Amino acid sequence: MEQYKTNVATVMAFLKSEGFSPSTISLHKLCYQDLEEFLVTTNQSYSFDTANQWIAVNQVSWNCWRYTGYKHCIKQLEDVFRTGHISADHLCFRKPPYDLLIPELKETLNSFIHDCGYET
Repeated sequence: MEQYKTNVATVMAFLKSEGFSPSTISLHKLCYQDLEEFLVTTNQSYSFDTANQWIAVNQVSWNCWRYTGYKHCIKQLEDVFRTGHISADHLCFRKPPYDLLIPELKETLNSFIHDCGYET
């Protein structure tokens, strides 16, 4: 359980240092507390499989936000267990909508903005 707590602390410190929102930090904290309680109650050690089974069993009683959020939290925790850090694939850094546009649409938007007298 010590390694679990150490890795949870690593995830939490990362979220705080990278300026994630209070709601994201709270979700992770609740997930890891709930999972720890389950592990202690059932006398199990952390494993990715055990965590995924816990999520699967509880899916019917959790709302969609909690279910998908907890799955994401577990993926980040597993990254720390396996590599010592959270994989970029499991981060939700949001790009501005403009950055999500394909190049052709960016050009069209840039032209429109320029024609309106604004710089891009």
